Parts: sequence; C-alpha cells; structure tokens
Amino acid sequence: MWNTKNNFNLKQSISGYLYKTAYYTFIDNYRKHKQETKMLDGLAYKKKMELVYEDIDLKEDRLKKISDAIDELPIKCQEIADTLNISIKTVEAQIAKNR
Repeated sequence: MWNTKNNFNLKQSISGYLYKTAYYTFIDNYRKHKQETKMLDGLAYKKKMELVYEDIDLKEDRLKKISDAIDELPIKCQEIADTLNISIKTVEAQIAKNR
C-alpha cells in the first residue's frame, strides 16, 4: 500500500481500507474469543469430571466405613428376638445369611 500511495483514489481507498481493517479486526477477535471459550469449556468439563470421580470415591469410602462399622457391632440375638417376638435361631439364621 505504501509503495503505491500515488495511485490511490483517496476517498474510495481509505474507506475501503478502513472497512477491511475493521472487518478483519472483528474476525480476528471473534476467532480468538471462540478459541478461548472452547478452552474454558474443556477445562470446566475436566474439572466437573474430577469432582464426579471424587464424589464416587467418597461414596465408596463412606459405604466401606459403614459396612465395617456394622460388622464390628456386637450381635445381641436375644434382644433382637425379644423385640421382634421371634426365636433366637431365626435371628441367627438371618444374620448368618446376610453376612
């Protein structure tokens, strides 16, 4: 452009040049914003998946702790039988069946 400055029609060339400059600036900014948005969406998805896996791990850990705590409880078959009005053998059979 600078080399051919003597051949310009000033009114048409400057308005066209400004139009194209604005157009390409807009396109560049649009592409940059689109790429940034894509990257941020990818990071957000990755973080959400990490949280999901952490939640699953926490849930499994809690279930294991609860199961271990239940297994450590003393079995009072007589109290259970008296409360439910059933025989001690029925309580023992059900406990053995569920372990």
